[in-house]
Amino acid sequence: MRALRQYFRNDRDVEREFIYISSYWKNGVTEEGHKVIKREDAERQC
Repeated sequence: MRALRQYFRNDRDVEREFIYISSYWKNGVTEEGHKVIKREDAERQC
């Protein structure tokens, strides 16, 4: 997901407000763990 965000922001010059990329799951991570990862990613984007 991070690589896609960087691609759209840096290579394609898409403004942050027009990008929303979210994963549905990650192999080996519980649902609760996935929520934590998504929350941390969102905080880094601010």
